[in-house]
Amino acid sequence: MATDFDTLFEKAGVPSHEREAVRSELLKGSTHHTTRGSKAALYVRDLLLSNEDVLATLIEIYYHDFIEFDFPFPALSN
Repeated sequence: MATDFDTLFEKAGVPSHEREAVRSELLKGSTHHTTRGSKAALYVRDLLLSNEDVLATLIEIYYHDFIEFDFPFPALSN
């Protein structure tokens, strides 16, 4: 995938030093912005999953994303 992006960026005229930075980040699998698995992310996840009203609202807001990306819907007790 990194090679495909590099080819695309090269055709678009992206400078090689910027393409290399993108390639490096793609190959690492995460960036310094990654929050997945952090204490804060886990706290918020648990908070959302423990409040069915908030969770139902988020499902309504992101319904089409769940469908489009084939994400599993969180279980609600109602």
